Amino acid sequence: MEIVENELPTSALVRVEATDADAGHNARLVYGLDAFSAAEYGHLFRVDPASGEVFVRRALDREAPRSVYSVTVTATDGGSPALSAFTRVHVRVVDANDHAPRVTVTSTTDDPWPRFHDPTHPTYSSF
Repeated sequence: MEIVENELPTSALVRVEATDADAGHNARLVYGLDAFSAAEYGHLFRVDPASGEVFVRRALDREAPRSVYSVTVTATDGGSPALSAFTRVHVRVVDANDHAPRVTVTSTTDDPWPRFHDPTHPTYSSF
């Protein structure tokens, strides 16, 4: 699934749904992140234990060291011993237009005060 960087969705990114053929308490499912995902990404993602819905805790940045996340979501039953199943949710952070272009002026002459004109700001000029 994809999410646009710097956006904090108010609804779930995705819902993981599991089934259990047992009855009663043994069939009650609790969802969560596996130990690795909780340690690595728990500050970014959370899973509603009752519904299996996956949420973003904060806005993600595509320019951060990581822009693709593979989060493992588990479903654990209420049996003794408890049994679990898992799936991976892949989240790709896509770029938003959040950086303005940068202009650099380099003089090709010995003039310490080069003259330039910014066409996007017609009232600004060094002429």
